[in-house]
Amino acid sequence: MRFAAIVCVALVTGCSEHGSGGGGGDAAGALFCEGVRCAADEFCDFSRNGCGNLNADVGRCAKRPTTCDNNLEPVCGCDGKIHGNACDANASGTDVSAAGGCEVPAGRFECGFRQCTLVDEYCQRSFSDVGLEPDGFACLPFPRCPAQQDCMCLLGEPCGSFCTPRMDRGFELQCPGG
Repeated sequence: MRFAAIVCVALVTGCSEHGSGGGGGDAAGALFCEGVRCAADEFCDFSRNGCGNLNADVGRCAKRPTTCDNNLEPVCGCDGKIHGNACDANASGTDVSAAGGCEVPAGRFECGFRQCTLVDEYCQRSFSDVGLEPDGFACLPFPRCPAQQDCMCLLGEPCGSFCTPRMDRGFELQCPGG
């Protein structure tokens, strides 16, 4: 799925993007963030990981990482593509997308910008109650269960009583802010 081009009024969200949207930049590869053009070695880092689509999702130019670890923790980028981890997305010139929206590979399910494995992980979403702080997303391993993996199996986990089975066969624990 490709995101449509985003044009934000600088006073509302602090960013504007042109071209392929979600981090693609204009014809010269530039990205506008905080009303300025980001340099070629920068990406637009959105405060709420909303790719400029959320109210108060202010973007700021940040240096692209030049090296990333090899941890495979797939994430959805604002460019609509899956990257190996958040650092890889940033090095490619895009931020992570809290709304997800990338095509999910077989055997995985969407957890915000992360991609959890169906077989042995569940999604834990921690809602932020602090203004402009994004929600947290984590793919965590299922505990050993005497029967099958389900919400009953997750009752002993933090926020286990807030378990929701998902249509994609994954499970999500929704932790309230605090």
